[in-house]
Amino acid sequence: MHRLKVSAVVVLYNPDNKVLENIKTYSNKFSHIYLVDNSSKNNKNFFLDLKCNFDYIPLYKNYGIAKALNTGFTMSIKDGFNYTVSMDQDSSLGTDIVKVYSEFLMENDMENVAALTPQYATHRNNVSNITGSEKVLLSMQSGTMFVIDKYKKLGSFNEQLFLDCVDWEYFLRISENGYQTIQCNGAILDHNPASTMTLKIGDIVLLNYGIASPVRYYYQVRNLTWLIRKYKKLPTVINLFIKYIKVIVLFDDKGKYLTLCHKAFKDGINNRLGKYSE
Repeated sequence: MHRLKVSAVVVLYNPDNKVLENIKTYSNKFSHIYLVDNSSKNNKNFFLDLKCNFDYIPLYKNYGIAKALNTGFTMSIKDGFNYTVSMDQDSSLGTDIVKVYSEFLMENDMENVAALTPQYATHRNNVSNITGSEKVLLSMQSGTMFVIDKYKKLGSFNEQLFLDCVDWEYFLRISENGYQTIQCNGAILDHNPASTMTLKIGDIVLLNYGIASPVRYYYQVRNLTWLIRKYKKLPTVINLFIKYIKVIVLFDDKGKYLTLCHKAFKDGINNRLGKYSE
């Protein structure tokens, strides 16, 4: 089978040895890798032993995930790639997603497809045993392959969102413009987002759930609120409701979280986006 030339854009922020090990799990799967670093210092020496074609792009400031993605995608387009996979620094490969995506592209009409996305194996959920592919409305950007000619038509990632929901906004934009996001079930990404907590009774695990800082919750609530106003899709409403329930039922320091959530909700309603400021 002919393997497509695919690039990868990896968004970095204060990378450590684990990040380097994650990148090594897929460094030989891509024709070129663009490492875009939101850290305040240059970390290029950290990656010198990577045995692959790569460019390291330090931004010397945290401009948010959307700007980092757009920076990498711009370079990928300049270098002539037609397909680009975005990767978070806490992701690694569970299966050869490039091979799975290549097979899908060879066997299917891509006229209306803007992105191919994997299943996600995390500390909070296991992947299903289903095969084949299916249309989805929402996914995560990490491990997703974006079709560059559709990216050019749809426009870049929304930098005003800064952090959370950047991917959801883009997937909703894909749908609003009549294109599709396809989940390839044979593509599995090992994804390890921030902190995972476990709710137990004795030895019985009732729930694994994510926890983030109050400021991170500000971004999530604000951007979800903004997405609800713009796209009016039920999954965004449900997700926002769950955020509030988690704070009320599961989180410590509820007052600080709820204060920032209230500010976030107002900012989302009033279209006040960008980087959070006290």
